[in-house]
Amino acid sequence: MNHLTAQLDNSPEAPDEDSLQRLLNLANEFKAKKLQLEHLEAEVKASKKEFNTLSQELIPQSMQKLGMSSFMLETGESISFKEEVSVSVKDYDALADFLDERGDSSILKITMEIGKVPKDILSKITQMLAEQFGIFTEAKQFVHPQTIKSYVKNLCGINGTEAEMALSEIDEGMLKTYLFYKTTVK
Repeated sequence: MNHLTAQLDNSPEAPDEDSLQRLLNLANEFKAKKLQLEHLEAEVKASKKEFNTLSQELIPQSMQKLGMSSFMLETGESISFKEEVSVSVKDYDALADFLDERGDSSILKITMEIGKVPKDILSKITQMLAEQFGIFTEAKQFVHPQTIKSYVKNLCGINGTEAEMALSEIDEGMLKTYLFYKTTVK
């Protein structure tokens, strides 16, 4: 920080001592709040883990041992549990075969990604699929969030590039934008 103080003091328009001290105080406050936030986030993570252990293991196990599916607290609140499952697909080909064998293949939807296609060609592909195969398609457009962020930053000159247009000129009905500043300490 001393080199910053010296650099600012040597500039033609050096800030007064109060301004520099205020900046140093804000930077120290920032560091303290960052540590406080990290501590609180660790506490939240630990609390979530404890809560999940209570709600997903300890209470259901205790109720099962007592042969209960629900009970009432003195406050009138009812406590119960039910069995749930979390599922993610690892092998779609195997799943498709399994669903076909069971006659349940209608739950599996197929999407095709063909990259950027001119609108006239897309309409011909859509028409051909409908006419020749009876497949009715819906074209959805998508841009990755990081790609559109980078595009807007470059377009609007955010972070040093030359601006082609101001952020305020972007149609709010097309893109929702929010400009903010992020302070970091390394």
